[in-house]
Amino acid sequence: MLLALAILVANVSGAGAATHTPPWADVFGNHWPGPDALDTTGTASKAFAQLGLSGYGTFQTNNTDVFAAMGTSDAQSDAVWVNFGHGPTPGNGGYITWCNPAHGPQCTTALYANSSLGPCSGADAVCLKTGYATSIHKIKLMVFAGCNTGNNGPNLADAQQSNLVKTAFSYNGVDSAIGFTSDVGFSATTSDAWADKFFAKLRAGSTVAVAALSASLTVASLNGGNANGWDNYFINGGGVTIVPPAYGS
Repeated sequence: MLLALAILVANVSGAGAATHTPPWADVFGNHWPGPDALDTTGTASKAFAQLGLSGYGTFQTNNTDVFAAMGTSDAQSDAVWVNFGHGPTPGNGGYITWCNPAHGPQCTTALYANSSLGPCSGADAVCLKTGYATSIHKIKLMVFAGCNTGNNGPNLADAQQSNLVKTAFSYNGVDSAIGFTSDVGFSATTSDAWADKFFAKLRAGSTVAVAALSASLTVASLNGGNANGWDNYFINGGGVTIVPPAYGS
């Protein structure tokens, strides 16, 4: 982790997690190996910068894994949590990924919405539904920034429909969550522009829904009217604001 703002106070709060003053914001970027592989670390830095300016105790962690991202010093102590990663193929939903190159060719780990999608334990996966209901409810905003992360998953067997956004909001008590229902583009004029505008609007006091609309319009204006999927967002808790910095309810 890279600490950008001094942490003044830490209070133990449930399930081994802690709250902090100022509240923590974690941003995760990932770089899959290979010349044509996805690199989201630059996009993550845009979110990191804006959240720091918003007054959060802000961290950017690149090339980690799901276990660190969902651990007691990350998601379980966060007010804002953001991951820019790979999502499912079109027509599916229910997970988002990280890449830790230290793990070699099998660098990918995943946060699944729940166990109806497949294994949620073992060497490469964590299940959002199992074990997190009491430990991440303090998160005010979760951002699942990747392809198809706001879609329902296959083989539905639960009230949240194997959907990351619904599971975080309805089952885990997160105040607001956003994902995307199509493929999204990653580049300077797509994901970078989206992250910078989305979090700048939140810093200015906009709601999550207003910030998402503004960010998608910014991407479209830079790409001949094509928002590259960033206009296909799915939100629960769209009326939430994140300033002044605070933990969720």
